[in-house]
Amino acid sequence: MALSKVNPNFVSQNLGRRNLIINGDAQINQKGNQSGVGDAGYIGPDRWLSFINTSSTLTFSQETQPVGHTDNNPDSKYNFKFDWLGTGAIQIKTIAQRIEGVHHGNGRKMTLSFWGKTEQADDGIIRIIQSFGSGGSPSAGVVIDSSSIDFQNSWTYHTYTWDMPSTSGKTLGTDNNDHIEVQFRFTGTLNSYFQFTDVQVEVGDTATPYERRSYGEEFALCQRYAQFNSSAYFRTYSSTSGSMSVQFFTPMRANPTA
Repeated sequence: MALSKVNPNFVSQNLGRRNLIINGDAQINQKGNQSGVGDAGYIGPDRWLSFINTSSTLTFSQETQPVGHTDNNPDSKYNFKFDWLGTGAIQIKTIAQRIEGVHHGNGRKMTLSFWGKTEQADDGIIRIIQSFGSGGSPSAGVVIDSSSIDFQNSWTYHTYTWDMPSTSGKTLGTDNNDHIEVQFRFTGTLNSYFQFTDVQVEVGDTATPYERRSYGEEFALCQRYAQFNSSAYFRTYSSTSGSMSVQFFTPMRANPTA
């Protein structure tokens, strides 16, 4: 049998399921666009945490990109819009995602890539938090900050590579919630917004093309953390007793709360 020649262009690439971010291109928005105040949490598109250290209002939304656009990745259908109002110049605004499991990139380089812009060309940083979870006596978290990023008011492609510290000798918490948090962090202008899309985090020192998963796969990944379910079954045994069952479409990371 003749040997096949391997295309060298594929040998060095990190192919297949390399993106550790879920819903990096704003495909999934189960709750719809929402606003919140202060530590707003999971508002708007799935998997992203919104925060501001004051009582001002944040809005996080899924924006549809113009048909045929070329100002960022033309394969991207949506982008995120993180909008802050009346916050003052010194307030901290963050939009973040927690990657399940602190083991990723252990002692190696990791790379973040994304498209982004801000209304007022605000400066910001990338903050990486290596969290060993809660419960028991976990090791203290580790914080890594990038240098200042001069965001523009037009779409620009950004990459950031950092050294992820080793987890050797560390202790995990008992609550099974250790993670790596990736934050976009702003302390800029009074009223502005940050738009971004195609967020990718991968092990290695090189940003590869965005890994675009199908809608169905991305939706299932999001449902591991949140599900909106209208399929409930009720059974009554008497005027004072009964039961209810709910079917989950995807096994969840932890016991859900309503």
